[in-house]
Amino acid sequence: NDERDEEYRILKQLTAHLSIHASLLKQYMEILGEFDFIRAKAKLAQMMDAHLPKITESAEVKLKRAGANHVIMPERIGGSYMASLLLKPDISEFLSSSLHSDELEFQIREIDASKFVAAGEQHTLRSLHLCEKEGLLVIGLKHSNGHYVFTPPLHTKVDATDKLIVIGKS
Repeated sequence: NDERDEEYRILKQLTAHLSIHASLLKQYMEILGEFDFIRAKAKLAQMMDAHLPKITESAEVKLKRAGANHVIMPERIGGSYMASLLLKPDISEFLSSSLHSDELEFQIREIDASKFVAAGEQHTLRSLHLCEKEGLLVIGLKHSNGHYVFTPPLHTKVDATDKLIVIGKS
């Protein structure tokens, strides 16, 4: 029991000495997490016998320079989807099936806020009562300036030019 008390005393003392460096230690821990993630990606690439891609100016950059507002990159979408399948298979499958199935009880959709808010008016999400009246849960909001709000709080202001990302019954 004395040994345990001594161990506790030493750990308490060390913690007190290190606590003044807590924010720096947190940063170091986050950096180590990044390195660990990079190492895991490298190990996965080795297991897959992957090859380093040739780096050139991307098609996305070229298309945007040519005036495109939005560029769809199938290889990026496919890569992201494969990574999410590896890391979060249940979530990926759930979202994929909810986006592409007409047989599920619910779906994820984009809805113009003008369906609920008259032009020139602003309302809070709470005041729209979307969950109670429409059975819709707002999981995202895109303001007309292009700014996204993920899981917007109920006090978030919405106007007719906004887009609501909702999950609800089909």
